[in-house]
Amino acid sequence: MVPGHYFFPGIEDGNWQHSRECIRLNYAQSEADVQAGIRILAEEVLALYQAPVVE
Repeated sequence: MVPGHYFFPGIEDGNWQHSRECIRLNYAQSEADVQAGIRILAEEVLALYQAPVVE
């Protein structure tokens, strides 16, 4: 997993929200590594949605 902000060269707006919200998954690894990465990502996303909302 790589933070997405590295993949927007030339965009001068440092406050562009999408650049802080996206991630990149490198799928040029073995199938087992990619599956493990996707599984970990899914677990983290599910945990975020199950966490109590902090206001």
